[in-house]
Amino acid sequence: MERHDKPSQKQQIAAYFVLINKAIVPLQYSMKYLFFLLVCLISFALKAEPDSVSRVNREQRVDSVIQKAATYLGVNYCRGGVTRNCFDCSGFVQRIFAFYGYALPHSSAAMAKEGVPVKRKEDLQPGDLVFFKGRNVKSKAVGHVGIVVQNDGFIITFIHASVNKGICFDEIESSNYYRLRYLGGRRIIQ
Repeated sequence: MERHDKPSQKQQIAAYFVLINKAIVPLQYSMKYLFFLLVCLISFALKAEPDSVSRVNREQRVDSVIQKAATYLGVNYCRGGVTRNCFDCSGFVQRIFAFYGYALPHSSAAMAKEGVPVKRKEDLQPGDLVFFKGRNVKSKAVGHVGIVVQNDGFIITFIHASVNKGICFDEIESSNYYRLRYLGGRRIIQ
């Protein structure tokens, strides 16, 4: 009995290129060729290994989220806001993540239940959400959310909608306000 191993991803790519090259001459870039090419590419994309694809794409998705968030710097804060003209903290995070297909609730407390917990502050990565108590430092309830932009091991920078400054960058450790209110982080982008 003959054994047939599953072809590797490289072998699959090579086979698609052979098929495409054979199809080019007779089809002469016609609509049939374009359709054939599209079907091959979609078929290959569906067969790609999700783990390897997600590892490669996580960094790109995080970079896109942070770049998009930075385009809103200086936009005013307003309670319940989710428009280009004004945001509250959870509306800002919700809108930024929605651009990239992540459906998050419009509530910082509800967002704190999404994704995977990041237990230690030093393990926070760009793109993670950070949660804080609200104005009452004695409360244990989530009242504010932001997006980590950088963690160099000493300083964690995040972007958020501040009541006083609108969309801005802040640092957790350099600000008593945020350092004392920090509750934890969650990883949404896997």
